[in-house]
Amino acid sequence: MHRTSFLSALVALVVAALAFTALASPPPWPQWPMPIHAPLIEQGRRGMPPQEEFGLFYSISADEPEWFNIQAGQVPFRQDVVLVSAEAGDLYPRQGPHIIETFPGGRPAYYAAFVAQLQAIITGWITDPTYDGLISLDYEFFCPWWTGHYGWASTEGPLALDYDFLQDWRDTLSVTRAAQLAGMNTAQREAYFKQEWEATTREFFERAVAAVRQVRPLAKIGIYNQPTQSYWSWVFPDSAHATRVGHDEVGWFWELVDVILPSIYCSYQSIPDGQTRGPGQDFHSAFDAYCRNNIAEAIRVAKGKPVYVYVSFVYHPSNARYGNQPVNTHNLQRPFQIAREMGADGAVVWGWVRSQQQYDTMAPFFANTVVPFLEEFSTLPALPVPEPPCDADVGAQGGVHSSDGSLDQNDFVAFVNLYFGLNYRADVGKQGGAPGADGILDNNDFVSFVNIFMSNCR
Repeated sequence: MHRTSFLSALVALVVAALAFTALASPPPWPQWPMPIHAPLIEQGRRGMPPQEEFGLFYSISADEPEWFNIQAGQVPFRQDVVLVSAEAGDLYPRQGPHIIETFPGGRPAYYAAFVAQLQAIITGWITDPTYDGLISLDYEFFCPWWTGHYGWASTEGPLALDYDFLQDWRDTLSVTRAAQLAGMNTAQREAYFKQEWEATTREFFERAVAAVRQVRPLAKIGIYNQPTQSYWSWVFPDSAHATRVGHDEVGWFWELVDVILPSIYCSYQSIPDGQTRGPGQDFHSAFDAYCRNNIAEAIRVAKGKPVYVYVSFVYHPSNARYGNQPVNTHNLQRPFQIAREMGADGAVVWGWVRSQQQYDTMAPFFANTVVPFLEEFSTLPALPVPEPPCDADVGAQGGVHSSDGSLDQNDFVAFVNLYFGLNYRADVGKQGGAPGADGILDNNDFVSFVNIFMSNCR
């Protein structure tokens, strides 16, 4: 949920993932009538369909439930998805983990209060102790990693919702850990800040997941929008590299959860390549690349765990021109199609209705456009499980029909053309971490590129 402008939409309403966050006192789950037919795959309970299937998930929540009586046609939606918003309780540290550091009574007091509140929310919303669906914790404000963490400079102070997470952490520890920091030089202080950030965020996420497991042990648990959706980070190789490094800093995090929950909401209205692009728009190819990059990274960190992609049928509220308007055909269909093609396990349809006017717009669009597409999409045959991303001879994937198993210049050029596309630069080694800046595509560049962009492929 793209941060600042999206928070208001979260508080007001969501459509999908059973986010009952708009109510002061959430009702037991499920209470509102769900116009949904048979679940997609009964044997795929616990939020985990068979590997060869693609699951569709959808449910309803609104400020005024009577606004939302949209029929889902014959789409085989499942209902066993519950999202717990960051705003469902007041103890999730939205400003950043420095709130835990300064909590009255210290960390023991914080976790005693936080765990009690989270468990009360879970048991209040999901009254069945044998619930075996998916619980999505919308704990996305700050991420567990340090390198590549998003944020913006701010002078509003540590209690502001300003997304200045890392600097607030540095400022707070400069006071609370002054004795430990005394005598350290700048590099040592930064290493300490990173070390303590990672230790603190790990404790937070592990305690949160453990709290949920304690009261609903059969449920599958995921952290919403982790890895964090990114549009521009994947466009620039240096930021893409930093993002991957950050994700790899927290291998424990991907092992902790049962499912991986990326999101690929539409930040821009996509138009055909070659047309004149206006404000709030991007091209079809750019949107497709955005979807693929985010899904690919989710699959990479998942290491075989289920990947459910959050999608939406309205443009993101951050888009000043098109925000909250129904998406066009390309932006509606491609997230589902790409997720299926890439081997994701399912998609959660997400949105919100905040007024009668929005309902009057969204109801016919959902019934006349979204449902017919998903009815057809849900009948597509299962795709074979994708092959591993590489084999002994990377060149064979890149289009070079050799089988020598060696990494040579022909392999490298083909690999870059296939996996790096329009983001290619003259000296890929420089982006990939190799120290050279000679602009020559050589074996060192290629090995560095593979190490970073293909993970364990050699």
